[in-house]
Amino acid sequence: NERDEILAGTYDEMGTTINGETEFDEQSIEELSIEKKLTAEVHTKIYSCATMWHGTETEMLQLLKSIMRLDSDQCARRTARNYLHLKDLDYYEYEGHIFFDDAMEEDNNNEQVPNKFVQQLLGVVDRAAT
Repeated sequence: NERDEILAGTYDEMGTTINGETEFDEQSIEELSIEKKLTAEVHTKIYSCATMWHGTETEMLQLLKSIMRLDSDQCARRTARNYLHLKDLDYYEYEGHIFFDDAMEEDNNNEQVPNKFVQQLLGVVDRAAT
């Protein structure tokens, strides 16, 4: 039936096949899921990428604060894992990137230098970290 088809998609990831003749209680499914999480050596990787073009100081500050919060949380989790040998089922690795469109401009000597928006971002880094 339709319910079994939906459930089959859910349980396929755990390597369990559901058909009309097989029954699973919720507790055994939950235990299997927990066991898989506990034995897994893989962890989530989060990549955040933002493109900036003529952003305001407020937008830059908010973006940097968000990146720094994720970085701080990930650092605490990595420290607990590596030095305290704690298991963290929610452990993840984080990497953030900010791309600028038209980040460079020519100065009076016809040399390429970072534009005022790049300078503005660099100017709010310390404020975002506090």
